[in-house]
Amino acid sequence: MIFSGKYSIIRVLESTESANYYIVKQRIQPEKLFIVNEIFDKQKIKEIISDFMILKQENRLCEFVEYFSEDSKFYVVFEYLQGSSLKEYIGKKEVSLEHKTEFLKGILLQFMNYVQLPPFIQYSMLCPENIFLYQREIKFHYKLNLSMVGNKEIDVYSALTVLLQALYTEVELRKNTKLFIIYEKAEKRLYHSVGEILKDMEDVLEANQKKVVGKELFLEKKQKVTQIGMKVFAVLIVVLAIYTLGERLMNLNGDDDIIYLNIDKIGTVFVNPELQEESTTSSEVIFIDNTQ
Repeated sequence: MIFSGKYSIIRVLESTESANYYIVKQRIQPEKLFIVNEIFDKQKIKEIISDFMILKQENRLCEFVEYFSEDSKFYVVFEYLQGSSLKEYIGKKEVSLEHKTEFLKGILLQFMNYVQLPPFIQYSMLCPENIFLYQREIKFHYKLNLSMVGNKEIDVYSALTVLLQALYTEVELRKNTKLFIIYEKAEKRLYHSVGEILKDMEDVLEANQKKVVGKELFLEKKQKVTQIGMKVFAVLIVVLAIYTLGERLMNLNGDDDIIYLNIDKIGTVFVNPELQEESTTSSEVIFIDNTQ
């Protein structure tokens, strides 16, 4: 048994109608991990076996390890690196629309190094589950998606629609007109090269940059207005404080200058005539002659 004799299964990734996918390690080199595509759909095997024969001869993919047949099954082995998947990366962080677009551009730039590969391998590489970050670099896994094999309704760039749906929410896609144009063109299979996509991506990035600059200018202007407002408010507070203090000082000084005296008369003259009458009435003296 070639497969079981050479590799030991770490875990099963997925099982479909056409293939099983395993993460394995070699018995003689247990420190490395590999992904094994166990294909048992005979029609698909016939259509892709020649591609792997050429791939091995030309050595165009360094991650490709080997292929072999066993028990009417076709096995294709690639190197496997552990990293943060695209889904995990998007899910763990609140990634902005601008950053997602930069990330998409990075994926496409990296993908340009593999445009000479068979189309179904390219299609598989653009599937979200095969895109991951390894030591801050964008890398690809090779869990082969065989839905494209023998299907004339699907091309390499059809995978771009799935990738866009994984990166962006529906609201983000529809809100950004230029980004939605890319989605529609991919859906209608209008792209024929990665360069065309990157050209449209530049328009998206340029529009995003204008928004960022506009937002920064708005925030800067808002900050300046706020600072001016705070300064004016501070001046008004100082003026009000000075005015209030002045009023209090004036009141205090006024109280010191005014002396209130309760004066009834000046000399022998009464200030209030009524007081004089009362005084006259109350001051009458009755003499009693005691001699009589």
